[in-house]
Formats: sequence, structure tokens, C-alpha cells
Amino acid sequence: MNEEQLKEVVILAKELGFKPKTISTIVTLNELCEDKNKFFISNDTCYYLLLCEIQLWLNETWNCLLEIVFQRSKKYTNNKIVYFVTIDYYGKEFEKELTNETDFSSDFCNSTKDALAIGILEALKLIK
Repeated sequence: MNEEQLKEVVILAKELGFKPKTISTIVTLNELCEDKNKFFISNDTCYYLLLCEIQLWLNETWNCLLEIVFQRSKKYTNNKIVYFVTIDYYGKEFEKELTNETDFSSDFCNSTKDALAIGILEALKLIK
């Protein structure tokens, strides 16, 4: 996931009420949302921490569960490990019917970070 896609995630999350809780994630979120001179250089670790905090918020606030799964596939990935994400969204007050069907399942991703970012973006779109 590139920085523009990450900005989309952050903007959607903020619209739905997400507020970061740590200094690192506050600074990273502000850096992504505002085109100000950057006094703090965010890196992949900062972005990953922000994504993890958004994932926790989705779970606790919206009852939206993201599960990252890995798999080794000889047929599709030449025996490499790949990741994908599934989403189960039950509604803020569990108003959605509980079923065995998942609300979203991604294609293969090359890393847990990519799977998490894609899952969060799709979860935010489901909620909105």
C-alpha cells in the first residue's frame, strides 16, 4: 500500500470518528492528513502501528473483525507464503445478522501489512 492509499484509509477512519491514542500514531495521522512541513519522518513501522490502532478501533467500536490469514500455495504462488484478509462486520450495535458468510475476502497479498491495509480500507467502506 502506498502513501496515497494510506491517506485514503486515514481520511475515512477520521470521518467515522477514529482518534489515535499514542504520540506516534497522532503524529503519523497528522502527517498523512495535512500537507504541512514534516518535522517527524514516518516510516513503515509508524504506518503499521497506525494501521494496528485503526484495526483495534474497528473491532472495539464497530464490531468489525479483520482476520489476516497466511497460506502456502504451490499452485498459485510457487510455494511462497501469501496473506489475505477476511472481514466480518456485525454493526455498531450487533444489528447485522450473524452468518457463516464473510463480508469481504481479499486476493493474495505479499505481506501482513498489505493485507491489513487492504482489509481496513474495505472495512471502512463497508461501514460508511
